[in-house]
Amino acid sequence: MKINVKFVIVILLLVAVAFAIEYQMPRRFSWEYSFSHEDDQPFGCMIMDSVLSASLPHGYEVQNSTFREMLEDSTIKAPIGIIALTDQRMADASRAYRLAERGHVVLLGCGNANDLKDTLHFEVTWRTRFILNEMTGQDAVKGRLRWIGQESGYANHPAVYSVYNKLITERIILDENAVCTPLLQYEMVSANNLSDTCVVAVSFPVGKGELIVLSAPLLMTNYTMLDEGGSAVIGRLMNRMKHLHVVRTQRYMPATARNETSPFYVLLQKPPLRWALYLSFLTILLLMAFTARRRQRAIPVMVAPENRNLEFVKLIGSLYWQEHNHADLIKKKLNYTAETIRRETGVDIMDEQVMKKNMDLLVRLTGMDAHRLSDIVINAKVAATGMYDISDKELKAHIADLNEMTQNL
Repeated sequence: MKINVKFVIVILLLVAVAFAIEYQMPRRFSWEYSFSHEDDQPFGCMIMDSVLSASLPHGYEVQNSTFREMLEDSTIKAPIGIIALTDQRMADASRAYRLAERGHVVLLGCGNANDLKDTLHFEVTWRTRFILNEMTGQDAVKGRLRWIGQESGYANHPAVYSVYNKLITERIILDENAVCTPLLQYEMVSANNLSDTCVVAVSFPVGKGELIVLSAPLLMTNYTMLDEGGSAVIGRLMNRMKHLHVVRTQRYMPATARNETSPFYVLLQKPPLRWALYLSFLTILLLMAFTARRRQRAIPVMVAPENRNLEFVKLIGSLYWQEHNHADLIKKKLNYTAETIRRETGVDIMDEQVMKKNMDLLVRLTGMDAHRLSDIVINAKVAATGMYDISDKELKAHIADLNEMTQNL
């Protein structure tokens, strides 16, 4: 059979149009926390890392080193700036404190750094969690993020920025013995004009260096960097380590971080690989078009299988009838009737005590006399023992009585 060329051309054009429309459609955002250097979603850090690498005068890089590896690294001789972001508990906070003692400036953007609360006299407590589906009503309002640290070079820039309430996930509570400099303060004004003020960033002088605790790590993401006010907050924080080479470690990212948003993420990054993927799709479509021929073959008529259950039952009944094994046949019929009544009513008629106890129920459900019911069961049990010969007429009578019980249920 010849291929319909017009049909194939129309299908290819439709596929090309669908692919072009899908390619031009806006991407669906993922609101998962990742803090990944390769994630361009709102809560990744690809854009933030790109801007900082082009802005910091002494360089900026992303590594996967732990604080322990940095402490043991003999190549790190001069002080550097260190950034670690995670929405989980910072389990390595004590080593970050030791790095600050050596003269480094360490910024901990984490949900919990309470391992240092006895040393630095502060505590990070849970406040809220960013869930996009729950941002309705009061949760969708913006509060004021106020910079209270003294930084040079920002005289002509505002010190108050608007951010969503849900971005401030934790708050910092300072002890009266804490020696520190608060940097960021957040104030949310509710619909009832009730304000909720908390500190979200604090600088602690530690040894020769500085330890900065940021309780809202979502402020150090792509989402905040693309916001005019948010980028100024990041700039003010990074201004405290502008004289240093800055390293951001990804080792403390959440375990659920998603670095890619497409199965073809790697292939679509480079133009040669991207065109190779497009040509592969085109080749597959052409192969499908040229092999889509209708193959004629005889389709056999399928006959539905016959139901042999009734024939089998008749055969078994005939064998019992020919052998005149009436006692066994009554026994099986009695067992079947007892199981049917037990399943329908919950009463076991094979147990004499149970049957007597529930006789009123059986009388009500079957509409038969109590003596009649008792006689049917007792006579069938006696006949099933095989103690005497049972005629054909007696067999039919017993089976009719048992059928009457089940049919009246």
